[in-house]
Amino acid sequence: MPTIPVVRSVVVFGGGITLWIGSNIEKVPGSGRYRFNCVSEEYEAQLGRMGYQQVMRQFRGEILSPRDPRHQMVGRVLTRLLPNSGLNGDWEYHVIDEPNQINAFVLPG
Repeated sequence: MPTIPVVRSVVVFGGGITLWIGSNIEKVPGSGRYRFNCVSEEYEAQLGRMGYQQVMRQFRGEILSPRDPRHQMVGRVLTRLLPNSGLNGDWEYHVIDEPNQINAFVLPG
């Protein structure tokens, strides 16, 4: 049988974890659902800037011009998606010319 100090330590630790998790639950603006998020908005924006710079360096020379029809098609899709996403802000997008892979991603920030 555990001793009183061990039980007390387990209760304090469990309470601390519960409090930490509970204080990091937030409501998602677009969907109204709740999620766990322990990353600050500032740190998320910093990660987004670093990821953006990395992608731009990695695919330099493969990014399509805004005049390219594929770039314009992505723009038309975004104009329909963004108003219904619940995400606000100015969005910048680039299309990478990679014929063997069709994919999309979004970076925070």
